[in-house]
This record gives sequence, structure tokens and C-alpha cells, in this order.
Amino acid sequence: MERVRIRDQRNEDDRQQHADVLKERDDHRWQRRQPAGSGERIQGARRFAILRISVSRGFGARGPSIRGVGSPTYLIACYQGAAADPLKPSVKLDQVAVRRVPAESLPAQAKTANYLNSILALAEAMDAGADEALLLDMRGCVAECAYSNVFFVTGETLQTPALDAGILPGITRAAVLELARGQGVEVREVSIEPAVALAANEAFITNTVRGVVPVHAIGTRAYPAPGPLTAQITGWYWDLVEREAGRRWA
Repeated sequence: MERVRIRDQRNEDDRQQHADVLKERDDHRWQRRQPAGSGERIQGARRFAILRISVSRGFGARGPSIRGVGSPTYLIACYQGAAADPLKPSVKLDQVAVRRVPAESLPAQAKTANYLNSILALAEAMDAGADEALLLDMRGCVAECAYSNVFFVTGETLQTPALDAGILPGITRAAVLELARGQGVEVREVSIEPAVALAANEAFITNTVRGVVPVHAIGTRAYPAPGPLTAQITGWYWDLVEREAGRRWA
């Protein structure tokens, strides 16, 4: 399963023509679901949207075995997206008791629809008055958030948990790392203890839907939101989104 942010720069006639083509190509493998209240099964493509693309192994016998399944089934859902906005509201994180499932139990690089771990973590965080959960790995080091990767700024150094923490190698995470290195920022992918995270000067989270979002607090620890480097990285990221979107539709 993957989410993709899209931007459509075509005119309304082109969008409707594209929607008509999608209707003609409909078959049992492709299912499309519009947001609730849209009024139509397929509408003209929106200027900004989020695509959620899910792939299963297909139909098979009852039970957990994957033997004898048929062709893969694809589900593509389109949701209304927001325009690029570098000034997104900041969020509060809460370090929760729920630990991130280790990669030895569930491969971290596989973005699946098994959200139970994240659901439990987010519920605990929201009960504590936070917007997102900060999960530790089984070693007690910072892993990631329920639905986001997390970054910290200490001095002029950008730090994020290494992949061996059992985290998802997010697309936006990778983009931020590449952008920061390209601008000469010192970047470290390391094991981060909670005390180190709380001592950082800035913090932010990333994911495909939200982009780069500043963190104003972890529990009772407050951070500037956005901090200076976070603001720069946010600008670099949305500039990249605009360049990539324009290049694809040129």
C-alpha cells in the first residue's frame, strides 16, 4: 500500500476526458472509490489530490495461507488533497508505551494495511492530548511516529532514527535527507535516545500527505515551531514538490 500526492495542471476538458478513459478501462481488478459526498463515482481529476494505491495477492481460499491465490487485486482510492502549504500548523507528540513492532516480526519496508500498532499508539497519544504518537523501538530508542517519520535538529545537525530502528523508509523522509545533504546540512541517521530527542533544538515530522510539519512539543517539552532549520527544509521540500509536479505535466 502506498499514498501518492498528485497535482493536476490540466484544464477541465482534459480532466474530464481522462476521467472518461478511466471509466472505459474499468474491470474486476480495478476499483475506484470517491470521497464520501462526492455525488459521482468518477469525477474530473482534482487539482490537488491524494491517491492511495493498495495491492493484495488476490482471491484465495479461507485462512491465512497464500497458496493458490489468483491474480493480484488493485484498489486505488482518490481523496481531495490540499495545495502545497509550507505554513502547516505544528503538532504535539507524546511518547507512548506502545513500542514499534520490530522488523524481525513485520518487515518495516513493507507498507501494509496492518495498522493495529499505529492505531493503539495514536489512541494513547490522543488520550494524552497530543496530535501524534512518538514510538520507541524495543531497545528503548526513538523509532518513528504512528503515521510519520521524525527528525530532530541539534545545533546545526539534522538527526533522524536509522532504518535499523525498524522504521518505514518513507519517501518524504528520503527526500528531506537528500535535500538537506544537497544544501550542505550535516545529516546523521543514528540511534536516538529519548533524552537526546528532548534536548534537541527543533523537531519535525514527515509523511506524503502532510509533507514537513513542525513539532511544537513532545509531552511537556516545548520546541520552536518552526525552528530556523525546519523552516528552511520545509521551503526546500515544497519547492521540490512544485518542480516535480511541473516537470511531470510539462
